[in-house]
Order: sequence, then structure tokens, then C-alpha cells
Amino acid sequence: MKRKLLVYSKSSSSIDLVGWPNEYIGFKLIEYKPGFGNFSRYGLSWKVNFLWYLFSRGNFSILILMDEKLVVHYSYLTPKVFRFPFMRKGDVQVGPCVTHASFRGKGVFSKVLELVPLLYPRSETIWTYTTEDDIAAQKAFKNAGYSFITFAEMSLRTKIVRLIK
Repeated sequence: MKRKLLVYSKSSSSIDLVGWPNEYIGFKLIEYKPGFGNFSRYGLSWKVNFLWYLFSRGNFSILILMDEKLVVHYSYLTPKVFRFPFMRKGDVQVGPCVTHASFRGKGVFSKVLELVPLLYPRSETIWTYTTEDDIAAQKAFKNAGYSFITFAEMSLRTKIVRLIK
């Protein structure tokens, strides 16, 4: 079984931010890098974070927007791993991404997508994907300047994403 996806990308920014911003669009901005003894602080679960840690050899992070103690949004940022054979070394893949229900429809996800190329200027290409029925994500990608590249299929068993040519 396979799931059909839409793949988007954006070239990295030539603008390099000076230092990591503490706040972004009115929220505290955190780059969380899970590691041994610290897999469960943010994100989907400690198991997911542990697997991404193994797959990426510790090279992934989670971009988090906080409002007080509430996680407003998080996006996983991963390098080329076996799941994304179409990526090149130096590329970044954005996802999974989750925005808290009370902040959806307010442009938070689009703003985070705009920020990623600025935070990772040494990346060649920023990749992301969504399902055909996720219209909100498709709008967010377009609003953030990402371009539709092609369709892909993801194996539901292995989770490997392959571009359809």
C-alpha cells in the first residue's frame, strides 16, 4: 500500500541571520535537539524522536514556538536519510509539523516555513510534502514561497518517499 503525496521545495536563503532569534511572531523560538536522556521533551513522542535520532545519526532538530508553557507549533527538521532518497546531502526536510488547534488558520505554519531557509542558510534545498487532501498545508506552502515540484508515493510499510516521474 502506498499513499500519494505532493512534494514542495524552496531554495535556501542567501541571507544569514546573525544569531538565533529568541522570539518569532510573538512566540518564544526554540531549536530542540533530542539526545540520549532527553528524547521526550517536545515533539510527537520519545519513540519517534529516538528513531529520528538513529536515522539521522543525531542530526535532526525540532523547531518549536512556545506561548508561555503551550507549544503553539513544532516542525521536525531532518537531513537526507533513507526515507527521502531524492534529497541531496545538505538538504533539509520539514515535517511532520503540528500547530496547536487554537492557533490554526492564523498563518503560524506559513511563518515557520518562511523562517526555515533563514535559519538553515547552508542547506541547498528545503523539502516538504503533504497529502492531496490537506488543503491547509498546501496553502501554507504556497504562502511561504515553496513551489510544487511533483507527486510522490510513500510506502505505508517502510515510510520511504519516492518521487513519481
